[in-house]
Amino acid sequence: MNTKIRIFLNIALTFLFTFTVFGVKSPSKSRNISSKLTNSDFYYDKDRYMNSEQWQCGTTWNLGLARVASESFCWDKATLYNMCCAVHDDCYKLHRDKDNCDKHFCKCLDDATQWKVSVCFDALKNFACMIVVNYGHKAYEETWEPENNIQYTPALNQTAKKYYMKLYTACPDIEKTLSNCAYNHLICHLQMLPDRYPHTYEDCVDQVIECLDQSSLILVDNFGSCRAAVEGAMRAISLDAEHSGFKVLREAKGPSKWYAPKVIPIHIQD
Repeated sequence: MNTKIRIFLNIALTFLFTFTVFGVKSPSKSRNISSKLTNSDFYYDKDRYMNSEQWQCGTTWNLGLARVASESFCWDKATLYNMCCAVHDDCYKLHRDKDNCDKHFCKCLDDATQWKVSVCFDALKNFACMIVVNYGHKAYEETWEPENNIQYTPALNQTAKKYYMKLYTACPDIEKTLSNCAYNHLICHLQMLPDRYPHTYEDCVDQVIECLDQSSLILVDNFGSCRAAVEGAMRAISLDAEHSGFKVLREAKGPSKWYAPKVIPIHIQD
């Protein structure tokens, strides 16, 4: 993301995190592998929750949102805001319609904070939207340099991981979004958010499928190798869940309206 835009967003989202007046349900204080982190835990163990290399919204991690988020009521929203910024970056990188990119970014912030009614969310979230709408033109027009994003995969079986890794080759221009979809699945799988967040196996699988589905509608052409790879990955993830005896969202929704291969030969490996 362009440096000036990052600075403005860093200011806006810092206020967004900091001035929340409503608290959240206290997470479990258990420290086993399936525990949720408390605010205090997050401050001292933030890398376990949100890696600095994965952060997309601020100018720096240690001096930016991380410290503010760790000390505020909304530390658990960091990955959701990060996802909004990742998709917006890739949308600009692909030179999709700027107004549409900005519209989806603002809606993403709305969706991430819909459980909050504090005035800070309305005023400062709108400020963040205003920044990208009014000051994003230069960033949109610039040529984006390749980035060394970490290629995360969801915490699923080897077949699903194999299909997910194919996405990075088939869809190199949305690597940042793909990485964040997988990273957020890991956060869900490790149950590192408060108890009010859904974190069952099915919830986490639904989350990564929905992340791929919704972001690809914005970023991926209706046809082509990337679209086929996205559908193949979602199908593999869904079959992994089915193989484990779970019903997930993808099967309930049916195939994508854009690309629906009749047969995807996927053999499940534990």
